[in-house]
Amino acid sequence: MNVLGIRMIGSVNGWALWLHAHRAFFLIWRFCLYSATACGWWWMRERVRHREPGANRRLRRIELAAVLAVVAIEGAALLGDSP
Repeated sequence: MNVLGIRMIGSVNGWALWLHAHRAFFLIWRFCLYSATACGWWWMRERVRHREPGANRRLRRIELAAVLAVVAIEGAALLGDSP
């Protein structure tokens, strides 16, 4: 996508400025994706819990890892975002 965007805009600097100007849109887009993923996870989690009653601990570890990954990704994006 970056290569395509750079070609469409014409330069790397122009692409970086365009991304910066539209960062709020991309934040909303990411949160929509996170929400859809969480809904799908909840549906799958309930199915696994009914099928495997002892899976709670394993599911919690996975959930914690996923939340930490999202926080790390968003934190890196926030810290790397310079005006």
